[in-house]
Amino acid sequence: MLITVTGEHIVDGERQEPVITKAAGRCVQEKECLVLHFAEEPDENGVRSRSRVRIGKDFMEIVRTGAASAHMYFEEGGRHPFEYAAPAGSLMLEAETTRLYLHQKEDGCITAEAHYTLYAGDARVQESRIMITAKAGDGAGTT
Repeated sequence: MLITVTGEHIVDGERQEPVITKAAGRCVQEKECLVLHFAEEPDENGVRSRSRVRIGKDFMEIVRTGAASAHMYFEEGGRHPFEYAAPAGSLMLEAETTRLYLHQKEDGCITAEAHYTLYAGDARVQESRIMITAKAGDGAGTT
């Protein structure tokens, strides 16, 4: 299964270059959720980041471990705190979800998208959108 994660951010009114990650992964059904598991290629320091994305009827949860780690939870209208841990240190942030779109097609293709505002304390840091697609093929093997 090929999993593509696209992150788009607007900081101080300026659209940043999108961050796109593609990786082979797998999808499993757990109770009322679809769960995607995937690992990225090792970075320049040889560290491999791993992610787990849980997609439910009205939420998406992303757990990422590696050089930078985070556990983010998205539900439309919700504001949830999380810690962003990087080699340089940790930050406490909050993600306020303004729109959440979750869809699974008959061919098994999964699309999950969250639009959210990122806060550090009361300060608005950026407007963001994360889109995750998963489709059969093109991702030879599983991780």
